[in-house]
Amino acid sequence: MHFTATAKTATGTETVLRSESPAPALPERLAQAFAALDLAGLDYCLLRGAEELYGAGDLEIDVLVAAAHLAAFSHVLQECGFASLPTWGHAPHHFYQGYDRQQGRWLKFDAVTVLRFGHPVRSLQIDLATEYLRQRQRTAGIFTLAPGDEFFALLLHGLLDKRDFRSVRKQRLIELWYCVTAQAEANEVLRKRVASYLQPALHVEDLARACAAGDFHGVLARQARLVQRLTRGQRATHAWRRFTAQATRRMRPLLFALRRPGVSLALLAPDGAGKSTLAMALQRDAGLRARAVGHHVEARMRRSGGQIGRLHDVESERHGEVQAPPVAGTRNTSELPVPDSSPAKTK
Repeated sequence: MHFTATAKTATGTETVLRSESPAPALPERLAQAFAALDLAGLDYCLLRGAEELYGAGDLEIDVLVAAAHLAAFSHVLQECGFASLPTWGHAPHHFYQGYDRQQGRWLKFDAVTVLRFGHPVRSLQIDLATEYLRQRQRTAGIFTLAPGDEFFALLLHGLLDKRDFRSVRKQRLIELWYCVTAQAEANEVLRKRVASYLQPALHVEDLARACAAGDFHGVLARQARLVQRLTRGQRATHAWRRFTAQATRRMRPLLFALRRPGVSLALLAPDGAGKSTLAMALQRDAGLRARAVGHHVEARMRRSGGQIGRLHDVESERHGEVQAPPVAGTRNTSELPVPDSSPAKTK
């Protein structure tokens, strides 16, 4: 991609980065959401995966938002058609999900106001969120992290959250490494962060060898030592975050039972029209989190003395179906899928 990115440094100078080919246009649904966030003047930026915004399939957009702007961020996304999802047991994440009709896929914004890492609970905090937002840069019309910040955040995400590096993330780390080390000031900032947060579990030389060889197995082998290093200084809060998150996750079935249910749909069509097929497809869609209620309505229309018979509610052995015999002069109608309030899967 060919684009120009500018980032203010601590000395007030600007770093200009250029790629090789023109940046493609963002999908319309995403472009509208980002334009609305920019128009509201909010402090936010992508944490990772800018190159994945242009792909196909369901998409999760990880963003960092200034704590003071989170309420406005939520309002803007909901005005753009994104539903707020419950996040019980997944602090500090906030989820917003919407449907892209043009591309036929689900979009989910995963917003955080602080940087926490860990598996299965994000309990290890790195106090760099304010600095990351201050150093954010504009890349192809989107706010992203500065290269050094993106490298450090992506490294910790792979080491502590995923405990692995997908090939695309590994390649991105290597690209960022050479971009950062080619700039004296950015290289010095990265070295200081490694010394402050990662040593003695990891050293800059370990990262240099991994990026040069394209092999991060040696870095991944230091994961347990890195957790011990980051736990120092926040043992009590680390333990409390893990306890509260795990306790809340165990309570989620009860919390969902107490929550107002989502949208209910009745599928009405003649026999053989595909109601069962549609019901099964809706249940398979991970974005909907739909389920069959286990009943259907059998419509028996009888004419007796010019009166219409009544509807009988009966138990169905075929889940997810609402049946009615064909009636002359009627037509089928359909509704667009609407997600319920269940949380989608976390990063």
